[in-house]
Amino acid sequence: MPRLDEVPSRSALHARSRRPWPMNHHQRLERVSVVLRGAEPMIVAEFRGEPNRALSTRRELRWGRKGWFSLQLDGPKAALWFDHELGRGGDIIDLIKFESDYNFGEAWQWAQRFIPGSPLQNAPPLVPAERDAD
Repeated sequence: MPRLDEVPSRSALHARSRRPWPMNHHQRLERVSVVLRGAEPMIVAEFRGEPNRALSTRRELRWGRKGWFSLQLDGPKAALWFDHELGRGGDIIDLIKFESDYNFGEAWQWAQRFIPGSPLQNAPPLVPAERDAD
């Protein structure tokens, strides 16, 4: 029977069981959304212009004359956008991909311009890669 000081702690066991392979898509998106937290209004403004202040609140920004486009600032849907006219929404990377036709890597690279201290902060916008029509 091992002594108590010879039994590895739970954290030590957990550290040994970590998988060496790369993050999955959802883990990658979660990390990206944490890094971009707070930059969403600036990113949306790049595509949609200034929000409609009359229709916006502290919890949600609205764009357009009737506020069709919204960005949640607070609550369980914070940092998510929705275009009520198109019936489409998602996270900030989804918006960049939708508006620019970038893939995930291009959208992430473009978004890094909004991270203070990023080497890409003053970089010019990317031009989306040519895609073959299917």
